[in-house]
Amino acid sequence: MNRKMQGFLLSIGLEDVERFDMDFTLVAKDEYTPNQVNMMVEKESLWDYDLLDEFVMALGKIQYKYTIRFYYPNSTLSSKDVFDLLDRWYPRNYFMPIRFQADTFNPSKLDLVYSSDNERSQNMPRIKEFKDLLKLINYTMPIDQTVDPDRAKRIAEDAKRASKRLDVEEDSDIVEEVREPVVEEPAVESSTPVYEETLEKSKPAEEVVNEEEAENEEDKEGEAYFSAEDAPDEEEKESLEEEQESFEDASEEEEQTEKLAEGEDEDSLEEEETIEEKAVPEGYDFAPSFDSAPNVEDTSPESVNPQP
Repeated sequence: MNRKMQGFLLSIGLEDVERFDMDFTLVAKDEYTPNQVNMMVEKESLWDYDLLDEFVMALGKIQYKYTIRFYYPNSTLSSKDVFDLLDRWYPRNYFMPIRFQADTFNPSKLDLVYSSDNERSQNMPRIKEFKDLLKLINYTMPIDQTVDPDRAKRIAEDAKRASKRLDVEEDSDIVEEVREPVVEEPAVESSTPVYEETLEKSKPAEEVVNEEEAENEEDKEGEAYFSAEDAPDEEEKESLEEEQESFEDASEEEEQTEKLAEGEDEDSLEEEETIEEKAVPEGYDFAPSFDSAPNVEDTSPESVNPQP
């Protein structure tokens, strides 16, 4: 926005002037009308009704003669744009909703359809006032007004269906916005990757059983293969049998040796007991134990003097 447009909008009492997204392309005095200023304005977008109403009210503060002409090089005007503006302008000025129907099927012409002649006659002067507004902002759009009750009824029914469909779409958008975010559970460390565990859980029971049977068959085939590969030939079998026999003979000899050793130990124990019995002298009722024997150098039977 250039400085000249900013100064003009501020001079007529508007604030936050960047909202109006427009610039002067011409400001000049009229050659044929004294004290008249001619202005040409380029606007980036079509008018929003609230901004347009604010701007038109501010134009009433201008104290000199002027003309203003808008053009919109970056926008294409359609019949729906005009009707949307009318739908906002009408209740703001007449304090009631629009009761007639509008056909915007043709983008280059707006058709207003009335259900009766009385309705048409009431709205003719109002539409004329609206056309003056369109002339001010240079909206070039023809408006036709006809009386057709059936067509008006059909347009009203189509509008209701479209409104219901729009409400459903808006509700679905709201549900998507307020849906609670999904809380992800913390990852659990496992030796098996998560995706493998998920696949195992999602498999049917029949597939799991079939896989286990296939694994068992593979294990059996592998055992058979390795047993066949590792099977010894005839010579190895004979050598293994001889080693086994020699091992068994050696084991038997060791057992016999152990048994003989145990028998000798028993004989030696019997001899020791006999010797101890013989070592007890006559006249003693008992033989003293080793721990209670006197601490003397010679404890043989000959050196002990028995008492009567």
